[in-house]
Amino acid sequence: MGEELFFRSLRAFASDYRHGNASTPDLVAVLDRVCIEVADFDAARILDRWLYCQELPALPEGVVKA
Repeated sequence: MGEELFFRSLRAFASDYRHGNASTPDLVAVLDRVCIEVADFDAARILDRWLYCQELPALPEGVVKA
């Protein structure tokens, strides 16, 4: 996804739902719409473990530099 698409997605989500309510499926739809050009991108698959599983996936070890 990358930093640029991540923040573009957040801006689109905030803009789309600025004066209303949004659900998790709404966020997934915005992520999928903004990241449509990313091959095999599936926001629901990515977020599933983070949102619906009791145990969070392990974070990679080491320092991540942007």
